[in-house]
Amino acid sequence: MCCDACKGLLLHSSLNDTNNLRTHVKSCPKKEKSSFAYQKTVHDFYSPLKSSPIPREIKFSVTEACTEFCALDARAFDVMRGDGFKNLAKTLFDADRATSTSSIEITDLLPHPTYFMNKFISK
Repeated sequence: MCCDACKGLLLHSSLNDTNNLRTHVKSCPKKEKSSFAYQKTVHDFYSPLKSSPIPREIKFSVTEACTEFCALDARAFDVMRGDGFKNLAKTLFDADRATSTSSIEITDLLPHPTYFMNKFISK
């Protein structure tokens, strides 16, 4: 191994893992100028305290619904990252917003599966 700051060579073996590097970092003469003087943590990139315009309870219920969707319908969790799913979610959200009441039954809004069969057969 080589120190990025002072370019000193460090012994590495499977027995000491990265202990030599850790010890060297504490005493490296150039550590103040180096990039490892402060190791960033996950909190430097993501803070759970970030304010969100979405209330925590709503975010939690959506997360739970997405988890159930994937588990009950045997779908990959990655499906929610797809443009098709996002478009469907946005359309459903806009449909609810466009009505004067929020008492829409989702089963009344979604097309019946046979609609798709008939649509493709008729082509």
